[in-house]
Amino acid sequence: MSTLYFPLIITCNRKTIKITDSISLSRIDIKKNRELIGVEEIIVNESGHVISWSGYSDSSPWYFWALHLRDNIGANLHLRQMNFILEVQKREEALLVGIAMKLLCGTKSGPYIGFSDIRLSSFSVHSLIHRPYWGEGYLYLGKKEIKQLKSLVRQLEGLQADKKLNTIIKKFWYSESYSGQATSIRFLEMSVILEMLFLPKAVSELSYRFQLRMAKWFNRHYRKNLKEVADDAKKIYRTRSKIAHSGTAKISRDELNNVRDYVRFAVRKYLTDPSIFKDDYLEELCLMG
Repeated sequence: MSTLYFPLIITCNRKTIKITDSISLSRIDIKKNRELIGVEEIIVNESGHVISWSGYSDSSPWYFWALHLRDNIGANLHLRQMNFILEVQKREEALLVGIAMKLLCGTKSGPYIGFSDIRLSSFSVHSLIHRPYWGEGYLYLGKKEIKQLKSLVRQLEGLQADKKLNTIIKKFWYSESYSGQATSIRFLEMSVILEMLFLPKAVSELSYRFQLRMAKWFNRHYRKNLKEVADDAKKIYRTRSKIAHSGTAKISRDELNNVRDYVRFAVRKYLTDPSIFKDDYLEELCLMG
């Protein structure tokens, strides 16, 4: 099986990180970066877009990848910043790592375009569905974060047959991507994920149940203040309803980040134990003192 390589940007002191038996991260310095992708000089404009570049000869292993990326570059992606290569055996593994990175924190780090070695007859270029280059800075991986990343990847691998989780992940990946969608769309997708988790079967008193269940659940599993979570849940549901009915709503960056945090923490718990989101469990939790 041919190894696929996905360049990305993270902050880490390690030279290599083995995530699973078939997934690893390897550091590359600036010189190696240029040699690998066949780029000699890059000129970007004030917005960060590549406006011109010159390349080495096409004998560079992945020179063709630079030609492909030239027409797919995002505003937040600077070729010269790529400092790690994600090595996987199949495209789906790169997607799992990208999702795990997003779940770990609100980062704009992640894989997007990958490629095999051009020296192989089976050379290929692979792109994921969404560009990850949106979020709150590049991912920092220290000892604790590496352990968490490994755990998240393993958990995602183990629940690939979970249809509900698959829908949640698709919405999460879209709302966290660099796709030019409006803040209201990001907020709507995130709030729908919370509804899927906390209102799996409820058909009445939805707003009230949403507030109560979120407050009780986050208090139980994350020791969050009941009133603060209830107030946040009320605002989230009200804003979600406004977007759904009128098509728009005024949403601050803090409000968007707040709902993103709730989603990340809830989904990470779902990965460890989906049963704590079953309707019976949520109802019993609300009846407890």
